[in-house]
Order: sequence, then C-alpha cells, then structure tokens
Amino acid sequence: MKYIDFIQIKDIKEKLLKLSGSFRKETFLIKINHTPDYDMSNYAGDYGKEYIFKNQWKLTSQIEAVIDFTFDNQKIFHNDDFVQMEMESGSKFTPGREEEFLNYLYMHHQDVLYQNGHDTNDMDEFKFNSIRVASIANKSRSLKYEGTFFGDSMSIDPLDWSVYSWVTIRYVPNLSSIFFYESLLGESYSLYLENKLNLSFFMLFSSFECFVNSLSPAVQIGLSEEENRLRVKICKAFELRFQNLTTHEIFQSLMPKFTAIKDKRNDIAHGKQPISITQDFLGMSYFFTLIFIISHREQVSTFSDLKKYVNLNS
Repeated sequence: MKYIDFIQIKDIKEKLLKLSGSFRKETFLIKINHTPDYDMSNYAGDYGKEYIFKNQWKLTSQIEAVIDFTFDNQKIFHNDDFVQMEMESGSKFTPGREEEFLNYLYMHHQDVLYQNGHDTNDMDEFKFNSIRVASIANKSRSLKYEGTFFGDSMSIDPLDWSVYSWVTIRYVPNLSSIFFYESLLGESYSLYLENKLNLSFFMLFSSFECFVNSLSPAVQIGLSEEENRLRVKICKAFELRFQNLTTHEIFQSLMPKFTAIKDKRNDIAHGKQPISITQDFLGMSYFFTLIFIISHREQVSTFSDLKKYVNLNS
C-alpha cells in the first residue's frame, strides 16, 4: 500500500485524529434545564402552551475545548425511577447526583437504564418538542442550547421529574491529561472546523514541531547549534527509533513534503507576503503530521501496517 492509497481510506483523517490522542469522543447524559425564556414566551399559568427555552450547560473539568456537540435522544426520569433503577442495578443512588447515577448505569447497566424512565411525549400535560445547540463558547466554558416544549405551570419547574438527554461530544481533553502537542493538534482541528485555515495550519505545524522537540534531549545529543534544526531533529528521532530509514516506507514517502510545509509556515510567521492556505494543502499537512506522529509513537514503518493499526484501534 502506498501513501496515495492510504489517505483515500474512508474517514481516515478522523480516525488518525482520534488515535493521535488530540481529542476524545464520548456519549453521556445531561440534565436539561427547560425553564422558559419569558422574553420569548409569555407565561400562561395553568393553561398549556408552547414555550421556548434558552439555557446552557457548563463544560466539565476534563474538557479543555469542545470541537462539536450533538443532542441525541431525550427521556424523562421521575424520582420513583431512580429508586427502581437503584434496586434493579444494585448500585447506590444518592439524591442530588442524578446525572452521575444515570451515566454510571449507561456505562455498566444499560438494560436497566433503557427499561426505565418515560418517553418525552408520554405525559398529556407535557410534550418535549425540540432541542439544539445554539453556540459553543469555549472561553467562557459553556454550551448554549435552545428548544421548545408544550406544558403548563406544573411542568415548567417540576418537583419530581426532569428531562435528560443523551449527548455526543468531541473535545480536546484537559491539558493536564494530554501532551502539549496533542492539545495544539486539537486546537488546530477546532480552528479548521471554524474554517480558519491559516490559523489551523499554523497551529498544526506548531503541534508537529512540539512533538519533535518532545523527543529531546535524546534527539539533540551530538547536534551543534547550527544543526539543531527541525529537519535534522526529525531524521535523528526516526534514526533512533528505526535505525535504517532507507527502508522506512512512511518516512521516505512523507519527508519530501516537509519543505513545502515548512516554507508555508515561515511565510505566515514572518509576514513575508499574504498567504492563503487551501483546503487541499491543509489536508496534506494534516496527513503529514498525523502519520509521522503515529508512525514514530507506534513504531510503524509501512502504510499497510499503519492501516492494520488503525483498523484494530478505531
């Protein structure tokens, strides 16, 4: 298998990104705050009507930045449901820690979780219509969502039940739990999704440079100051890992692309001329970076072996 064949594998870039450690994808449950936005929906008391809600979910401590977020299915859980699920699962439930308990069941007792609770349209006095992400604000560590429901005064702030939603999130983990180059790679991809291609490319190159430098001090042993350049560091790092680079298919295929990538980075950094990074060039740069990192880390030298590693781990 050659480079051109490898990069045409379905969803290969996303699989490599996940395997790089730069972001994680998880599904779990969160409690939905459906308190109406009374600027958008007038209060109707005991009369049932459709309300609009706009609220937010605060990012948890293990999340550095959200890449994307989707709401999946919703379900209503009553207080009695938690008592029943505690009995069926044999797992202790502590009132006030409903989300934690539901996510424990999702991980360990899905049958109990799915067999209990109620569909959001089961009640006559309450119908949950829709929910969607309104915005992701990583700086303020919040995710805003909005939606609609039909209900009366009793269903606006119920005492004995709540709406919960399964959500799927891709995120850059907390910096303390990953390597710095992984966080830079995650930030680069986040910028890519925002179509900020120049910034994404610059952050991507910084990630690769950080990865190579992280292999120090072993890579720098015996290098003079003049030699202590990124190209030389790359070669030294792979020589220490693989010894014979002449038969290293991945190294020989990717290294010719390094000059073009480095020159683009220098043009942006030094402001020599207006630069516009294209989708194709950024895509090639992602493959260069991801394949190099995983090849070195997993000690893989051929594209066929890299494909096997991806298939086994994704």
